[in-house]
Amino acid sequence: MGSEARDDPRPFGDGMDKDVKSVALCLAMRIHN
Repeated sequence: MGSEARDDPRPFGDGMDKDVKSVALCLAMRIHN
């Protein structure tokens, strides 16, 4: 889950289209890390 977002240079592009929750999770993970 996290590795996929990290591999993507811009997870907010497909993330928003796929699911808003995915974006929020990615952002939270980035802030946590």
